[in-house]
Parts: sequence; C-alpha cells; structure tokens
Amino acid sequence: MTFDPNQMRENLLAYKLNVSRRVTLDRAREMRALEGYGTGMLQNGIECLLIGMYDVGFELLQKGRQFLQAAIDESEIPRYYFHGGTEASICEGLALCHWFLDRRHDLTILKAGVHWQEICWAEKTKPDKTAMQLTLPLLLEAEEYIKLIERYEQAGLKKPSNVRRIQGQGTMCYAIARQRLGLDYTAEEVAEGLERFLQRRVPIWLGPDGNYDGVALWMKIAHWRPGDDPIATLLKSYTYLDGLAPPQYP
Repeated sequence: MTFDPNQMRENLLAYKLNVSRRVTLDRAREMRALEGYGTGMLQNGIECLLIGMYDVGFELLQKGRQFLQAAIDESEIPRYYFHGGTEASICEGLALCHWFLDRRHDLTILKAGVHWQEICWAEKTKPDKTAMQLTLPLLLEAEEYIKLIERYEQAGLKKPSNVRRIQGQGTMCYAIARQRLGLDYTAEEVAEGLERFLQRRVPIWLGPDGNYDGVALWMKIAHWRPGDDPIATLLKSYTYLDGLAPPQYP
C-alpha cells in the first residue's frame, strides 16, 4: 500500500488526535507513559505536517516536547524500558521537536542521546546488527563520526561495495561518516548514493506502518541546512512519491 494522505487525515480525525489531545501530563505520569505519549504526539504531529494540517501539527509537537522533556527530567521508567536505549530515543525525539519548533539543530541533546545509547550498548553481550542499523543515525546527527564507524565495524557490518545500492540506515550513515572524515568516497558519490537510498526507502517508511519520524530525520540529513524551513524540508519527501504533490506551503 502506498502513502495515502486522505486516509491519513481520516485516521487522525477519527481517533489519533483525540488520544493526543485528551491525555494530560499528570495522567501520563501516573501511567508511567510520558515517553510513550510524547513519542506518539511527535509521530502524529509529523503526520499532520505531511498532509498540510500545520496548526494541529505544531500543537502536537509542542505538547509532545513537553511530555518528552518531563520523561527525561523525571527519569521516568516506562513499562517497556530498555536502560539507555529508552533515554536515547527520547533525546532523538526531543531533537526533532526542537528542529521543527525552533528551527535549530540541537547538538547538545543529540550528544546526550549518544551517551545514553553507549550505556545501552555496554550492557549487551553481543552487538545486534539489525539494532545497530537503526541506532546509527543518532550518531550521525550528533556528529560522532569516529564512534559511528567503530560501532558499525564492531557489530560485524560490512563496508558497502557500492554506495548506490545501500539498503540499511546504518550503512548509509557509515558511508556519510567516512566521506565527511575524508576516509572514503567523494561528496558526489555519497550524494548520489543517498538519493537512491531515499528513493527506495521513503515510500516504504510512508507506508501503512508509518516511520514518520524516520522520514523527518532523513529529510533533515539529506536536505536541511541551517536557516532552512524544517516543514519545507519535510515536504521534500513527496519527491520520492510518484504521482503525489505536496500540500500547499506556506
């Protein structure tokens, strides 16, 4: 199933927005669900931005940021908790909220996320290749290029033989990190590889399972520069969707 803006709007109006708007900070705190609700509000907020519901999107992002910040400040232990990994995920979510709401790349919170992710990795006896593919974008965003390369190789992941055929997020991050450190590849090779990677992945991420924060993150990595509008950057995801035009903005 391909991305369907109309269906997304129906789902948001039918039940998703009600859940996000109804819950209070105190209620989420009682349920040990600040992180869960905050992450859900971030996802729903990005959905709203993708289909042109900009005011509602900002409303949810602002509320989501409040919940995620409270989860960090209060050292919440949610019901489904992974020491270090949960905190790293919260930091990633906060960084996206700051990007959308304040138009800034929050290197401080991203590096805090790397700190927590290192704690998570330290408690594992064996690196998980699949999990490593999903967590390395945090290190790329935090500009921890050497650490990213080390973690990738320690996990037993292989250097891509052709950057134009990369499938995994971690592998794409690895190629970008090596290019930025001047170790491998030209800027043009990585730019072409990244474009092909997004052509393959964005339609999947915008499918029914919905990796909306992942889409936002990769649009930021690929297209955003300081001073650019984050919403306009997010809407570049439509260039990877055949036959669909983005909503009018601004």
